[in-house]
Amino acid sequence: PAPDPVPSTPAPETCSPADIELELAARDVVEGTGGDAVLSVTNTGATPCTLEAGAENLVLRVTSGDQPVWGSDVCTTGSASRPLLLDAGAVSDLTLSWDGTTAVDVCGENRPVAAPGTYRYAVVLDGRSSAEDTFVVEPAPAEPTEGTDGTGGTGGTGGTDGTEGTDGTEGTDGTESTEDASDGTAGGAATEEGAGTEG
Repeated sequence: PAPDPVPSTPAPETCSPADIELELAARDVVEGTGGDAVLSVTNTGATPCTLEAGAENLVLRVTSGDQPVWGSDVCTTGSASRPLLLDAGAVSDLTLSWDGTTAVDVCGENRPVAAPGTYRYAVVLDGRSSAEDTFVVEPAPAEPTEGTDGTGGTGGTGGTDGTEGTDGTEGTDGTESTEDASDGTAGGAATEEGAGTEG
């Protein structure tokens, strides 16, 4: 006799919003570096289900107070499609990234970075807000000024050793020629040479 047919397993249905819990964990970042937020997706239903978590369906937004700062729907990140299969009671962690810049309406080049302060991540799934968390953008470390290194150049004051050139005043010994000169003008010429040594 032919073997009994193996019953087919029905394909998992799309997850019901009522069976999905989202939790967002943000981390503080340094100005200009951007960062990541981890989204934990839990299927609280009794059966496995599928969830679309691609860029077209899952959006990460950054706000400061009531002001929008950046959105993954403006500057698209990640794949457009990312299907998830969640067993009953299973948790899947997704990493959502922000580059630390501002982009409200247009994702252009050379976008300004977000200033230091307190911000909020908000995840939008299926067109509805689902999870939020706050984080801080810390000031970037101050770069040392060139002047501080340049002060090392104060070692150049060693150039004051050039005052040794004042030894040239020994040239004033030329005034000794005034003793040998019967003409005082010779001594006068020597003093001019002494003046020259000052130069």
